[in-house]
Amino acid sequence: MTVNKNRDTVFTGSHDGCITSWDVATGESNRIGGVGHGNQMNGMVTLGESIFTCGIDNAIKEVNIMTKSFTNTNIKLASQPRGLAGNGTTLIVPCEKEVGSKNRSHFRYFPEDGTKVDACFSNKVGKLSLNFTFNN
Repeated sequence: MTVNKNRDTVFTGSHDGCITSWDVATGESNRIGGVGHGNQMNGMVTLGESIFTCGIDNAIKEVNIMTKSFTNTNIKLASQPRGLAGNGTTLIVPCEKEVGSKNRSHFRYFPEDGTKVDACFSNKVGKLSLNFTFNN
């Protein structure tokens, strides 16, 4: 679940990969158009005028908030994403075996030998926390 920057629309994801927008004032709901994930989403975060999602299809997708539709963005990941974290300009994607970062139009991996990577970004203090559980 995420909200737009005006906090007047809530976006929720479902087990079938669909996203629904909810008008906070009226409760009206609408499905987001376009091709999304074919199955469960593991994370959703708002960055500017876009929503980025990740799913168990090992992909990151983008939704244009203004048009309420999926864009053509389809970033394939090397392993299962465990969620998303962001600070408004940078997207962090903790995956089973690596961490990915998207800033503007660039996507990079930071390979690690660890698994079970979790990420959390604190907008109040501007810090990213990563937790790695390593295989021995």
